[in-house]
Amino acid sequence: MIFLSAKPLDAGGFARFGALLDAASRPGTVVNEGRGRRFDAATTLQHGAEAAIPALALYRMQASPWPVAVRLMERHRHSAQMFLSLSGGQFLVVAARAGHGGLPDLGTAAAFIGEPGQAIVYAPGIWHLPIVSLLEAGTFAMMMWETGGPGDCDVWPLDPPLSVQLQASKPETMP
Repeated sequence: MIFLSAKPLDAGGFARFGALLDAASRPGTVVNEGRGRRFDAATTLQHGAEAAIPALALYRMQASPWPVAVRLMERHRHSAQMFLSLSGGQFLVVAARAGHGGLPDLGTAAAFIGEPGQAIVYAPGIWHLPIVSLLEAGTFAMMMWETGGPGDCDVWPLDPPLSVQLQASKPETMP
């Protein structure tokens, strides 16, 4: 079994896999007669011309306990994929770059703990764990572009699985 330590999700650590959208780390622009702030994304949902169908979905995820076993990874060759935490608590992000033959290169794998209100955008072709809520149920909005064909989502089983545990300096809200 391969072990990964999950650390807090931040833009610098996640940059090799995509982008982090986090209103807490940006000033935003005052909108709606001063009643709110708009936080424009510093990224787009990149996609190939063949991926012309916008896909927007909600995911309601059950809570997963620690440690988390990663038994499969998925990727979307034709489009970036965004997940935005709408409710619940922390969530787990595990990502890896493609290696030889396009399969997940587990030597590049990293694990992060996302916080409520954060959004992640996986770059096209990045292998990742399907979204996981930690310790309490969560709801996520998902957006990507699709072709409508079988190449929209590639899935690869991991044998042996990855085991994700907390890094030594735990985030305060985790046990």
